[in-house]
Amino acid sequence: MASKRLRVGILGAGEVAQVIHLPTLHLLDHLYTVVAISDVSRKTVDFCATHYELLIATVKSYNVINEPNVDVIFVLTSDEFHEAYTIAALKAGKHVMLEKSLNIECTECPEDRRCREDSSKWSKSLRRLHETLCTQHQRSSHQSES
Repeated sequence: MASKRLRVGILGAGEVAQVIHLPTLHLLDHLYTVVAISDVSRKTVDFCATHYELLIATVKSYNVINEPNVDVIFVLTSDEFHEAYTIAALKAGKHVMLEKSLNIECTECPEDRRCREDSSKWSKSLRRLHETLCTQHQRSSHQSES
């Protein structure tokens, strides 16, 4: 049986998305397909959408979160938005790949605990993606140090 490709929505199209996540997801197109992207900058989101041939490009992150054709949300925004976007995505029934910490105060939010307890959507393929992204990041870090 052929495995289903996860449909990815990206929140935040900055340097990390453009240098690490989008190229890596593109290389892993047998596992993932990026279908939507959002960023506060229209110019940035349009650039990424054109470069990666994405049909959904918006400056409204909640449009990506609520997009029915998205299975997993990558939260790559500024730290202060991580908590709200992660909780909204989990409530919308999405998988979530969070770039860094959930919130900037380094405390566990009760809402986060409830969402994690209610969600059974952590999959092997997302763990593999996380490992691949970490490896890619380590390689790019080593190359930039050379």
